Order: sequence, then structure tokens, then C-alpha cells
Amino acid sequence: MPFDILTFPALLALSWSAASAASLLPRATPKYTIKWSNCTDVNLPNLQCGTLPVPLDWSNPISGENITLFVSKIISTSPSSSKTKLGSLMWNPGGPGVTTSLYCQLIAAGEIEFFSTALYSHFDIICPDPTPVKCDPKIYNQMPQLFVNSSTSFQKLVDWNKAFGESCLNKTGKLLGHVDTTSAAHDLEALRLALNTGKMNWFGNSYGTQLGAAYAELYPENVRTVVLDGAVDHSLTETVATTTLSTTYEAEMIRWFEWCQASDTCPMHSAGSTLPQVFDNLIAEANANPIPAPYCVSTGTCQPTVTGYDMIFNAEGAFLSDPRLTGWPAFGLAINQSLSGNASLLSNSIQTETSNDAFSGIAIGCLDWVAKHATYSEHLALQQLGAVVAPHTLGAQQFMQYSSWCFNWPIPTVNPQRWLNQSQIAKLPAESVLIVNAEYDPETSYAWAQSLKDQFTTTGTNGDSKAVLVMRKGDGHTSYAAQGQAARVMDAFWVNRTIPANGTVVDS
Repeated sequence: MPFDILTFPALLALSWSAASAASLLPRATPKYTIKWSNCTDVNLPNLQCGTLPVPLDWSNPISGENITLFVSKIISTSPSSSKTKLGSLMWNPGGPGVTTSLYCQLIAAGEIEFFSTALYSHFDIICPDPTPVKCDPKIYNQMPQLFVNSSTSFQKLVDWNKAFGESCLNKTGKLLGHVDTTSAAHDLEALRLALNTGKMNWFGNSYGTQLGAAYAELYPENVRTVVLDGAVDHSLTETVATTTLSTTYEAEMIRWFEWCQASDTCPMHSAGSTLPQVFDNLIAEANANPIPAPYCVSTGTCQPTVTGYDMIFNAEGAFLSDPRLTGWPAFGLAINQSLSGNASLLSNSIQTETSNDAFSGIAIGCLDWVAKHATYSEHLALQQLGAVVAPHTLGAQQFMQYSSWCFNWPIPTVNPQRWLNQSQIAKLPAESVLIVNAEYDPETSYAWAQSLKDQFTTTGTNGDSKAVLVMRKGDGHTSYAAQGQAARVMDAFWVNRTIPANGTVVDS
């Protein structure tokens, strides 16, 4: 995966879902057990994999219907008996729908450097996967353009939308109605109980911040530390989400233009001051006549042609999001090659498996976000909004995808947008939530981070703030991976409960 800066007061009145309310009913603490083993794919001494049965439907957890969660664990460098050991740190890297255990296997094997030595010393790193969703990849690969220009092209989107959603329901079954974020937050509590290593220490990147906020709301008295890196605000209407995400992506694209004009390491540097117009012309031409992707034709791994909208969608996550900016020169190369008639680097992937992260991401998004623009005129109006607020990126971002994928989804939205429940938030320990956001993040607006901070500031019995907000200067999506000052602030928060001043600004 990829939310009004101020949310509408009416959202405060929205009732909790049945699954949310169910958690507040008094009952005995259930018993959950993880079955640990060596990982089948990677047999590493510092890595374990496990399975955990949990209820399918958290509104009726004693029904007897269970699903099985898959989880991996990077074992702490400190023994459990050590005074250094603080327990477990659960991690979700985003998406939604990302297979967290795969990332943790790569990290444990040393193929990716991510967590600090301090975290390995004090915590087991716990990596729970989302519940897998199955859909028909052949139907997915026939996805029409999400941006439409006639009632005919919109009808193609409607027909595809319905066919793809039905394929997911047919292959996934009733589980498809229980992959929402509230259900996932209940799963995390079952996992915490099964680990039996103390209160929740949470690390969420991007979508993982929405999941972490949901857990903190449902189980506030079980929280030790929650770190939300790249904040998603699950209180925004469809129109406001589209507007804020479009503008934050547009701002980053303009930053990329400026960098490329100034840096001779950018393959499009020679375009100089004409670069924005060159980009706009390329997008318009590719929308009129999609550009070939010869590498994709030869390998069969990606679509054979690429539209301008494809380029914008794929640039956001694949090239402009890394906080270390490693993708910025590569994006210049992708644009340069596209101008020469080869858009392979910006093509959509072809899916071949019935279960993958993309399908899970769509299913989660459609249960979490209400898509109301379900007619041609409404969809066109949303497109026009995007073009007005983001003239280079045209509103091609994650919420445009949800607005296009979800209005025909076979399962109604069960976890619609709303403010966090303030009576629940009041039960959190003071300043137990740390929110970190980059100044220029193409996927999570800084405005979302401030709005989420507002929701963690209560007027309850304690009258205190439950969260602090730190801004990282610079670019890219999320901050921990850059391993700069923001990462050290997060480490100190988890390890020592060192709380930075609200509004702290760091340079890296």
C-alpha cells in the first residue's frame, strides 16, 4: 500500500461497529496460544514462525468459527531473563495488506537493514500477517482505467468492479467481510495475550498507523507505547481524503521537479525549467496513446502498455516515497525512457496468484472507506477535483483507487470513517502515542498527522494529551527507514519512554 484537515462534527456521532462495541463487554480473558516452529522458507536461528487461531467474527467471538493468523518473530539479542528485555514490539509496515512476515524474514537474514541495535536488544520484533484474501487474478489483470471520459468507459469500470469483487467473495468466502481494520486490531490483542510478554508496544508505518490507532482505541489500558510513522487519518470523508492526498502528492512532485532541475544526477536534468511542462505533455500523450512497455511484453510480468495515469499512480509508491530519496534518480530514468517510447519501469504488475498483497489491500480498503461517487457524473466530479487541486498529478492517488474499486464491493463498508472514540482515548496513559510525519510525504499528509494528534488530545477525566507529534524535515513516506534523528526519537520512546516535546522538528 497509500485520508478537511478538520473532520466534520457529524462523524463524532457515528456509532461503533458491532465488533468495536463487543470488546467493551465484560468477560473473562480468553486464552490464545501460538504454535511456534522454524520458518519453512528460511531456517534462521534468530527467526521463528507461528500460527495463531483467532475468532473469524469478533462481534461473536464464541461462535466457534476461527481463522488462523500467520506471524513471524525476530528473536531479541537479549535473553528473556535479562533485565534489558522489555517484551515484544509488534510491527505493521503498511499497505494495507502487506505480508509483514516476508519483510521480517528478509530483515532477519540481513538482506534488509531496518531496525536498530537498541530495538533488537530490548524487544522481540513480532510480525503478524493480514488475513489472506483470494481473488481471480485474470479478472484483476483486466482492470480498466480508473479515470473515465465517457459513460461507456465508466460502465466498463462498473462491470469490472462488480466482477472482481464477486470473484473475491467466491474465493475467500465469509472471511471477506472480516478483514477490516477493527477486526485486525482485535486480532492484535489476541496475539498480545498469546505472547504473554506484557503491554502493547506498537510500530505502525503508513496503514499500520491506522491499525495502531484502532488498537489504542479498543484496548487503551493495555498500551505501553504506540509509534505511528506516516499517519493515516481514518476520520476523513471521501472528498476531503481525495483533496488532501492529491495536494500532498502534488507538493512532492513539485519538489522532485525542483530537485531534478538542480541536480545533474537526474536523468531529466537537461530539461531544466521546462521539466514540468515536459512531464505534463508526456502524461497527456500517454493517456491518449498508451506507451509500449517492451520489457513487460518479453517477461509477461507487467502490462504491455502504460497510460499517463498509470505513470502517476506508480511513481507515488515506487519512486517518490523512499525517505532516503533513492528512487528519485530512478524516476528521472523512467520518465526519460518513456519519452523514448519505453515505459516499462512505470507499468502495472500482472498478478498470477489468487492470494497476494494487492488483493488484501483492496479488500481492507473497501471495508474501511465509504465510496459514494458511484455514478458517472459523481466519478467525473471527483476526477475534476483532483485535476484542480493537483494539476501535475491529477488526483491519481490511493483514494481515487478506493473510490473506483469499492462502490460495487460485495460486502458493505463495516468500518467507516469516524473520529476516535474520546471516552476510550481518555483511558490511554498520558503521552503513550508518538506520531511522526515528514514535512513532504507523498502518501500521508502532514495535515493528517495533526488531525490524528487532535483525536488523541482529550478533555476527559485526566484532561491530558495522549500523543505527541514530531515532524521530520524533508521528503519521502515515513521516517524510521531513513535511520536519522526521527528514528532515534522513536527508539528512545520505545526503550526508555523518553517523550519529545510536542511539535519537535528534526532534520533527518
